[in-house]
Amino acid sequence: PGVDGVGEVYVEVSMNNQQYGSLGSGSFEYQEMAEVEFVYPVKGPSEGGTFVVVSGSGFSQRSSILSYLYCRFNVTRVVASYVSMEEVHCTAPIGVTGYAGVEVSNNDAEYTESGVQFEYEEVLLVSVDPSRGVMSGGTELTVVGEHLHAGGSKGLYCKFGVSLMQPATWQSTSSIRCASPSYGDGGMVELVVINNEAVYKSVLVWTYYEDPVVYGIYPVVGGVSGGTVVQVFGVGFLGSFGTYCRFGEISVPARWSSDTLMECASPGVDGGGEVYVEVSMSNQQYGSLG
Repeated sequence: PGVDGVGEVYVEVSMNNQQYGSLGSGSFEYQEMAEVEFVYPVKGPSEGGTFVVVSGSGFSQRSSILSYLYCRFNVTRVVASYVSMEEVHCTAPIGVTGYAGVEVSNNDAEYTESGVQFEYEEVLLVSVDPSRGVMSGGTELTVVGEHLHAGGSKGLYCKFGVSLMQPATWQSTSSIRCASPSYGDGGMVELVVINNEAVYKSVLVWTYYEDPVVYGIYPVVGGVSGGTVVQVFGVGFLGSFGTYCRFGEISVPARWSSDTLMECASPGVDGGGEVYVEVSMSNQQYGSLG
């Protein structure tokens, strides 16, 4: 029956409404009525896995200890983790695109009827630019997609291969940025995005290649007005990329001839002197004279 206040009462039974037999141990606890006020984040991928903070009132620590504390997304219930009377955490289950009501129960039977909603979206990763980088890592890349959101309390990450996690920066609902980690082998690895512990099921491919190394250049002198065609000899030169030479701090486009030879025109400078000549397949990381 309904009561005026919270607290524990004994539960007894009778066959004649005169003599009552009580419970051998324990009691029944009346609790405050729970209520959900809002959730964060308010959106997540339909594949589930989003870490959701549920704020409200009347959440019970004892219910959590008894394994009675649950969140429900429409009709799918998931275990809730008690934080305080005003906050519980839960992981969004798999859902269909659209809105799902989020309610909480302190007894795995009766749920709140607060009407707070969480939106499931179909997240799509479309492309990554550039799509390749050196094995030493550090390549800045942009992931382009649809329905990309800022990271929640658990953060936004790019994951390369099985376990290489890199923090990502949210740019817009269509792009995020991150840097590639170092990797021990050349070749292709899966690139996925993790937002607030939810792993987007859409997958891209990232390719690692060996860092280019310069062995020598010819000629080794040229005029300050620039324009000297310099041959650069080395290994790891890739013709399918935007190739560059860098003279000191000045980068210029290069012409690829083979995986061991590139040519570039020296830029003009204000004064004479020696500079390092380096090469890059992306105009980001440069390989210097070996």
